[in-house]
Amino acid sequence: MNDVNFKSKIKCIIDNYLKSNELQDPRLEPDLRALYKQLGQEQLLSPAWSQQFGGLDLGQQANLFVLEELVSRGLSETLYLLSVHFVGGILNIAGSESQKKRFLPEIAAGRTFFSILYTEPTSGSDLASLQSHAVKSDDGTFVINGEKVYSLKSQQADHALCAIRTDSNGSSHNGLTLFIIPLNDKAVSIEPLDSISDENFCRVRFDNLRVSAEDIVGEVNKGWALITEAISLERTGFDYYIKAERFFHHLLASSSYFHSGCWDEDYVKTLEFELRCARKHVDMVLNDFFSYGKVGEFQGSIAKLNASELAVKIINYVHDNLDQTAVLVNEPQFYNNISSAYRESQGLLLSAGSSEMMLETIARISIYEEGVI
Repeated sequence: MNDVNFKSKIKCIIDNYLKSNELQDPRLEPDLRALYKQLGQEQLLSPAWSQQFGGLDLGQQANLFVLEELVSRGLSETLYLLSVHFVGGILNIAGSESQKKRFLPEIAAGRTFFSILYTEPTSGSDLASLQSHAVKSDDGTFVINGEKVYSLKSQQADHALCAIRTDSNGSSHNGLTLFIIPLNDKAVSIEPLDSISDENFCRVRFDNLRVSAEDIVGEVNKGWALITEAISLERTGFDYYIKAERFFHHLLASSSYFHSGCWDEDYVKTLEFELRCARKHVDMVLNDFFSYGKVGEFQGSIAKLNASELAVKIINYVHDNLDQTAVLVNEPQFYNNISSAYRESQGLLLSAGSSEMMLETIARISIYEEGVI
């Protein structure tokens, strides 16, 4: 399949899905599994992957095109990112052959979905302090107990990639292991947690959950390096840039609804210039990713910081100056789009590392590592 056919086919499938799902209740959790399955049936959900695992061997740019189409249309990309980009990416890098054969074709077909379970009630950004633990039994299985919070899409996922402590001795970074957790097991309970965005968080508890050694990704007690690599994949800034671009389109479309005297043409042009600059930096980070298979911590942090902060700046400008009553009366769907974007935007500054963490990383590397700037 050539590049033109691949892109037009994805656009067509998404267009048809949107036409048949125009009246979705905005109060409900977005659930795009049906769309993902349609794309998967055509090998278009993870087209970058090899044909052996359900893809089309089209290179990483192909997966980014799918992501861009979803976000630019205002569709939830969370389950796609978690399943294909993050978990699929880690399985491609560090999964065993049996794990790849078991999960990658199912993910690519849109039949199996993943969430990620890292954060705990007392462990947010500092994952080295995780308390959920696994004990190895005499038969070689592991019994897991603990609690994870603020996960997304766990109520729609079939499995989760979960960071669990397997050794409490020595360095806190060295005792972590990544497990593939079956979320439909009776020893797993999932509870929704309210959120200001359209997508709720989840609390996930394990009560003597038994898993096998085959469910371990990578090596026992050496999950920290994989977690770090997985997080770096979230920091190309690309998905945050696409959101900023979509929010800018909302800005242009809402100009006639701005309160009198609030539209500042020079400020809008400044935002447009910042958007172009952010795109150039994201493209640079992506070029490194395509060439070397990883994202540099320094440039990735800059890309994520710039794109996420810009997205929030744009949608805040819309929200603060809009005659919301006029929009609600005349274009209720457009009002829902802006409201959804505004509520989602606040979380962009926290996900994949807060802005404060990005600034700390940039400052630390600038000061202590030679040759960076």
